[in-house]
Amino acid sequence: MSRTRWLAWFMFVLSGAAGLVFEVAMQRSLTRVFGVSAFATSTVLAAWMGGIALGAVLFGRLSQRVKSPWRLYAWLEVGIALVAFTLPAAVPSIINAFAAAAAGLSPDDPSLLVLRLGLAFLITLVPTLLMGGTLPAVARGLGEGDGGDTMLTQLYTANLLGAVAGAALGSYVFMPTFGLSRTQLVGASMNLAAAAIAFIIARGVAEPSPREAVKDTSRAALRLVALSAWSGLATFCAEVTWFQLLGVVVGNSVYAFGIMLATFLTGLALGSAWLSRRPQGTIDETLLGRVQLVVALGLLFTIPLWDKVPTTFLIAGKWATTFASREFVRVLACLELMLLPSIALGTVFPLVLRAAWKPGGQHAGVGGLSAANTLGAVAGSLLTGFVLLPRLGSRTVLLVLLTVSALIALVLLKRAWRGAAIAIVALAWLMPGWNMGRLASGYNVYFSVPYYANGEVLWLRESIEAGLTSVVRNGDALTMLTNGKFQGNDVEEVPAQLGFAQLPMLVQQKWDSALVIGLGTGTSLGAVAAQPYEDVDVVELSGDIITAGREFFGHVNDGVLSNGRVNIVRADARNFLLLSKKHYDLISIELSSIWFAGAADLYNREFYALAKEHMSQTGVLQQWVQLHHLTRRDFAIVLASVRAEFPYAVLYEYGEQGILLASKSPLVGDYQTLTKLSGTHAAQRTPAQDVLTLAGRVMLDQAGIDALIEEERKDTPMERFVSTDDSLHLEYSTPRGNADESLTVEAIFESIRHLSRKSSPITTPDEEAQHHVNGAIALTRGRRDDALRELSLGGQKARPLLEWLQAQP
Repeated sequence: MSRTRWLAWFMFVLSGAAGLVFEVAMQRSLTRVFGVSAFATSTVLAAWMGGIALGAVLFGRLSQRVKSPWRLYAWLEVGIALVAFTLPAAVPSIINAFAAAAAGLSPDDPSLLVLRLGLAFLITLVPTLLMGGTLPAVARGLGEGDGGDTMLTQLYTANLLGAVAGAALGSYVFMPTFGLSRTQLVGASMNLAAAAIAFIIARGVAEPSPREAVKDTSRAALRLVALSAWSGLATFCAEVTWFQLLGVVVGNSVYAFGIMLATFLTGLALGSAWLSRRPQGTIDETLLGRVQLVVALGLLFTIPLWDKVPTTFLIAGKWATTFASREFVRVLACLELMLLPSIALGTVFPLVLRAAWKPGGQHAGVGGLSAANTLGAVAGSLLTGFVLLPRLGSRTVLLVLLTVSALIALVLLKRAWRGAAIAIVALAWLMPGWNMGRLASGYNVYFSVPYYANGEVLWLRESIEAGLTSVVRNGDALTMLTNGKFQGNDVEEVPAQLGFAQLPMLVQQKWDSALVIGLGTGTSLGAVAAQPYEDVDVVELSGDIITAGREFFGHVNDGVLSNGRVNIVRADARNFLLLSKKHYDLISIELSSIWFAGAADLYNREFYALAKEHMSQTGVLQQWVQLHHLTRRDFAIVLASVRAEFPYAVLYEYGEQGILLASKSPLVGDYQTLTKLSGTHAAQRTPAQDVLTLAGRVMLDQAGIDALIEEERKDTPMERFVSTDDSLHLEYSTPRGNADESLTVEAIFESIRHLSRKSSPITTPDEEAQHHVNGAIALTRGRRDDALRELSLGGQKARPLLEWLQAQP
């Protein structure tokens, strides 16, 4: 390569890395505004890709009129960098503007979709227009001689390699180290570096004459435009489907997503690199037909592997005992499942670019082809996510993609190749189906076999919002899974799930409205609805989980989803609260593990501030906190993030899990209220149905919580210690704990044994009542003799518990 080509190649590597970092950061920022539902994220994607397509068309035309397309490219990169620099400061204002405009609208209101789309388009318009113009500008700079098509595809390859680096470095270095806003600044710095290189190139190359540039007005043939659109549609159809399946097979952490993206982009880059080395004389529709045949062949080879690969994690579990080694196994799994077909897909768009290349007059054509490819990508993403996956399932979608690729090959190839295309399609549709139990086994979580892994799959649904939701039967037990991860069952987990929702009764002072975030089996929701609330809202993102809870777990949730006081809302919890004007006496949160991508958003300080705004003065926040595979420091960070917003907090334990209660007012119980609740359905499965027995489950009182925070915080300022939407600490730290077998519940308990755990105060009218309280606490803490003595002095209201205890062996 000449010096100019080396500079241009490095420039596009930087641009690709910056573009990927900026896109991920922008998407993350806008989830704070629009939520994380599939409709919300698809709205942002549609606006993003639509802006890029518009930019490709506009700058495809403008690039022919400017004197120096390299300088145009440089200024485009400068513009992108300026937007990236200003975005972090603008996000709070964007959130406030959206909240004001959409306040009071229900999550399913059609006007909300229009508002989201319009606002997303306005926010992303400038950077996406500029991004869309980069490829046409460079194409104009290369187009004044032979070899420009080869160089263009080499630069396209460089851009993809930069995106690979951006995905890997963003996931494993930039985001965990710098947080969101500073990662955006790193990306913006790359844009400025790319701009500087473009200015250097502009000084060393001849500028086309204005007249010549004006005459550059040819368009790509309609057939090539259609093939370019197909390239975008097929690539994104494959990406959405693969990522859906990989969430089940490989994992759901932010690191797993980074691996998926980097692997997919690596395949595209390798395909583009191969194509860029092909002689110009071999670039024709016949080659494109052969590529489509290879796409079909790659899918034929990999489709049967999806339910086999989970076993890899079991085999690797014998030696992969560190975070790094387990991530390496995930990389291998992604390569095995995606690399071959993604290489073939990666050749299609650069092949179309080269087939359309006409030195001196192709540049607007490049813009048009780029726009068609981008619009195809939007169509592929939306069509696959909202139509094909829910109706056909992942396996059938991949078979359809294989079939269409083979049909295109039939059209483009000579007769000798057509038999191969037909044979590939026939073999694909005759292959046996997947073992769904093994596919959704969850082996990837801890590299071991969970008890439910070999159960009978009774029910399974796929959706873009929840991935793969299933109900599995093992003997008499029914278990709900999401992407192979445990969500609840109808046997040994039921007492704990009831207890999670019952603990707030200890300190509840008002019973008007409750909000439950996360449904699962609905057992905890049933426990909340059994309490004397006038109405209960439940927010659940997945319609599949709602269906499974209604159809399979009604016997443990009291048929709560048919309860007239319960209002079911399908929405993202943070976005629901952002738009709601309602205040609650209880906000109960029981989600999956913190390390699930997106779950940590409900453990960040900003979420707690939002929840506090929607709580009555005496309202209680109740949140499940995992204790397994969690470092002591991350445990303290969770508590510190809550304490940063709530002046009062107590941590309880139930079923070896943490239950955090927090409030704006002191957490004090009332004996008279609690004894009225005892003996009712609200107290189900507590000893003798006595609510007071919950009081002895304190794991850390407020003094103990604060002491733990101080021990772990040391000299770190509190504002930097807590987890925030910008620091993303918990989202990137907690997945690492899954590989550490020393992080047990017992280890957490041992590490805090010296800290204070006094029971929350309960106001009592007389000494008998106090003896009743003391006896219930002693019972829960395993002090039988003390409990018998205190309960014997507790009067009539303590008698059911005393008799229950005396009957125990």
